[in-house]
Amino acid sequence: MRRRITFSRSVTLSLSQPQSREEVLALLDGARRRRVKELLVRGADRARLEDAVWACERALERGLLPRTELGALPRDELARLREVAASQGVVLAAAGVAGEETIRAAGELRIPMTVGIEATAEDGVLESLAAVHADHGQIQAVVLPSDAQADLQRLVAYARRILPDVSIQVAVAEWSPELVRAGATDLGDLGGESPSAVRKRLAAGGYALTERLCVHSRYVDADWVAQGVLDVIKRDYWSFIPRRGSGRRTERPIARDGVPAAIARARDGQSLTEEELTALFAETRPEAIEDLRQAADELRAEVAGDTVTFVVNRNINVSNVCIVGCAFCGFGQGRRSPDAYEHDRDEFAQRVLEAIEFGATEVCMQSGIHPAWSFEDYLGWLRLAKETAAGAGAELHMHAYSPMEIAHMQDVSRVALPEVFARLRDAGLDSTPGTAAEVLHDGVRERISPNKLPVARWVEIIEASHRAGLRSTSTVMFGHIEEPWELAEHMRVIRALQERTHGITEFVPLSFIPFHTLLGRTHGIEEISREENLKHTAVFRLALGRAVPNVQASWVKMGLDAAVEALRWGVNDLGGTLMEESISRMAGSYHGVRLEPADLVAAAHRAGRPAAERTTLYELRRDFPVIAAAT
Repeated sequence: MRRRITFSRSVTLSLSQPQSREEVLALLDGARRRRVKELLVRGADRARLEDAVWACERALERGLLPRTELGALPRDELARLREVAASQGVVLAAAGVAGEETIRAAGELRIPMTVGIEATAEDGVLESLAAVHADHGQIQAVVLPSDAQADLQRLVAYARRILPDVSIQVAVAEWSPELVRAGATDLGDLGGESPSAVRKRLAAGGYALTERLCVHSRYVDADWVAQGVLDVIKRDYWSFIPRRGSGRRTERPIARDGVPAAIARARDGQSLTEEELTALFAETRPEAIEDLRQAADELRAEVAGDTVTFVVNRNINVSNVCIVGCAFCGFGQGRRSPDAYEHDRDEFAQRVLEAIEFGATEVCMQSGIHPAWSFEDYLGWLRLAKETAAGAGAELHMHAYSPMEIAHMQDVSRVALPEVFARLRDAGLDSTPGTAAEVLHDGVRERISPNKLPVARWVEIIEASHRAGLRSTSTVMFGHIEEPWELAEHMRVIRALQERTHGITEFVPLSFIPFHTLLGRTHGIEEISREENLKHTAVFRLALGRAVPNVQASWVKMGLDAAVEALRWGVNDLGGTLMEESISRMAGSYHGVRLEPADLVAAAHRAGRPAAERTTLYELRRDFPVIAAAT
């Protein structure tokens, strides 16, 4: 299912309408203030080519990316515009045969093209486009006519079939779930409708609306985009640049020659330098990635064995009211939001009882940063959970409160951290989730969540938890704007922390879910590929060495099939049954919110590995040998 539908924030400059240069500059300045990313320059009068070039240059100065649509042009004029425009376009059949010649010349010049098709275009135009596109791959999008005589759904499906790597654009007024299922992927400039209104319509069908640039992401490199245009993209829109392993904002040398030696040292549990870890995270060569996989799998076998563990647990997110405003989060809501909620005591107790009935040994409890909650409120939820479990004749491990929540408790209570943890332990806290880590690099944190606690305070809180006798997990959220050297720093911080305290039970890589988040909607960040996810997982295992024995695959982030595959990439744990997963779901995850223990056992067995139910602290409760699955 195509979950992402794209659009562009654009403003149109028509060269067919007389206007002064001052008026053009005012148009550009106003567009920039409205966060418009694209200037569409239209006109069929080739005599005004220099006016188009001038407008494109002024747009680039203001951080707008130009796209030109000036009709059928000769090769030299296409080349002139390539220097100042991110992409170009032509409409068929208005341009006739000359239009096809323009598209062919654009391919030879490496110019990304958007091709509009008029309802009057002759039959066979899509086939002709497919033939032209096959030579150079220059067609980034086809705009289908909303007044097509043929059935639009069939036209979309046909365009998708013969142009499988090309974006299929329809007018927003024509949007329907049927068109999206048929292959439509783009709504243009939304026809003047507000993105929020369109986003709500799409969400009802299970789709997410995401901004794009006028040059589609796969063309954003020096082969397809002139350096002057590429410089603007790197400066203002670098998050739209595909990863490709080596970073997007700045060019840093990657020490690829040292990768084999680094893999060998990591396999032996040795610490790697920042340069070595950066090279591993940036690696793209298939043979080197296979070496990474094998080394991570061997290290996993040595430090964690072959048994695949899981915990029977339940997530309880007591409230999604939050004042932090993270750009990567789809969960937190303002108090007045219609989507905000807060469980009362009876609701909360019922969820605890449901967890016990399900056979859970753990409740994982985290919430938004609620502006009205006091320290006593946080203590109260722990007490209520323990009292409810005791009343049912059960014991529950309370794995609760992220470092961000702990920091908030300290801020509102003005109690020193040792006392905070002492009181939390007395109330029933058994261990601490090492969430709110994202990427432990303050530059990344300032870009994705400037209101979140800095790295030093995150480390301080986790260390205080360990000193209080409370073990913690550790996490990373990757696959968004971070670059390889920033992930290298994250892993250095985690490993150094563990070597000081020995309090971390597991490391949980969490791939970023972009669909319903601000980062995903406005920064062009796509869901990380399965292949990149697995490669990163292997590097995480190698970066930890023997310091943290357990590496978990988050099936709710990557899907159960990918989690099974991750068991070959350094993973030994499949996490929990969850029962109620809200944070990933609200960000747009489509991999479910609950699994039965039998699902996780079967997943381990599919990988040819024995399974075991564990406690939060990795004590084994029940074994499920592979042989048991065959009898």
